[in-house]
Parts: sequence; structure tokens; C-alpha cells
Amino acid sequence: MAKIMICLLFAALCCQMAFAEFKCPNKSGYYADPEQCDLYYECRNGVPKEKLCKDGLVFNDKNPLYERCDFPFVVQCGKRQYLRKLRPYSLTHAH
Repeated sequence: MAKIMICLLFAALCCQMAFAEFKCPNKSGYYADPEQCDLYYECRNGVPKEKLCKDGLVFNDKNPLYERCDFPFVVQCGKRQYLRKLRPYSLTHAH
């Protein structure tokens, strides 16, 4: 039981550290993650909230006043080369 608690505590600390790494460049706005093209942050009062674009879209960081995900052929990701793995499409739920 103690090993499970230690593992859970370690996982929680790692997650907290990941969020703590991003610093809002301004008090408010939408800002791209420096490494992952479909990940971005909404900053309110200097506090970042992690957000993801829908599958197949990437964050367009041209204007921090707008929250905009777009098609990859429209956005220049540059050094933001990583994308999350797409979720498989289920034909059982399609109509």
C-alpha cells in the first residue's frame, strides 16, 4: 500500500512540475506550447491553463488574443514538432 501511495505522490508531483514549467508571457492571452504544436495555454491573470486542439488540428499562434486551432497546412509549427497521438475513430458510434 505504501508503494502505491509513493507512486501516486510522485505522479502528482511530475504533473504539477509539467504545468509549472510554462510561464505566461503576458497576463492574458493564448500561447503555444514551445514543443507540441497542438498544445497551447490560456493565460488569465498570469495563470496558465493547458488546452489541446481537437484531433487533426494544431494551434495557430499568430495572435495571442484569439484561441484558434487550424489545419496543419495553414500553421507553421517551426520547432513545435510534437503532436499528441490521435485517438482511434470508432465505427460503432458512427451514424
